[in-house]
Amino acid sequence: MSKQYKIVVPKAGAADESGTTSRLYEANEVFEAKSDWDENLMQVFMSNGWAIELKTVSPSENADMGEAKITITAKKAPAKKKAPKKAETEE
Repeated sequence: MSKQYKIVVPKAGAADESGTTSRLYEANEVFEAKSDWDENLMQVFMSNGWAIELKTVSPSENADMGEAKITITAKKAPAKKKAPKKAETEE
């Protein structure tokens, strides 16, 4: 499996193993190192702080967890207290 790197600082660099062509490695670009030469180039980028290695973690096995059972319980709101009745006054 080839490694992936994220370019964090845009830099010009060699585009092929012989170094006869160059290209701009743009910021936020995800570069996949498919050969030893690509890997060595990305090691230089990482040592200068221009790239970081992306690590992908995948599950080792797919476990069947079955169906999820969800139970929702709601608390009842407390009963509202009634306001006291106004006393009637005689005139």
